[in-house]
Amino acid sequence: MYTADGSAWSDLIRLPVILDNMIAARIIEPVIAVVIDAPADRSAWYQYNHDYLDYLERVVKYIDGHYATQATPDARLHAGTSAGGERAPTSGSSFRRFSETSRCCRLRCRSPAGRSTSSRTSAGACVHTTSFAYG
Repeated sequence: MYTADGSAWSDLIRLPVILDNMIAARIIEPVIAVVIDAPADRSAWYQYNHDYLDYLERVVKYIDGHYATQATPDARLHAGTSAGGERAPTSGSSFRRFSETSRCCRLRCRSPAGRSTSSRTSAGACVHTTSFAYG
C-alpha cells in the first residue's frame, strides 16, 4: 500500500491502527504500508506530472528491492484522500506498476469535492467513494 501525505494517514486517519486491527481480525493479509510525507509546498506534491510518477516508480523499485513484497501491480494499492484521492487513480492508470484493483480492495477515492456514494468492500466495510473518469 502506497500513499502520500504520511502525517495525515498516521495522525488523522490512524492508518497503522486500522491496518493492525484488520490484520488481527483476519479481514486482510499482512501488508507493507509505505506512507510518504508531503513536502511543505503541498500544491507541488499533487500536481499531475511525470516528476511525481518518476518519484513513485523509484519508491516502488526501492521497496520491492529491500522488502519481501509481491512485486506485481495486482498486489499494490495506491491510496489517497482529497487531492491525493485524485492522484491515486491518475497514477494507477498512467503508471502500470499499480493496478486499478488489488487483491483485497477495489480502487476507491474520497474527496470533499465531488459526488460521493457508498459501497461495500469485499470485507464488508462501508466506504464513501467519489467517482473519477479514467482516460
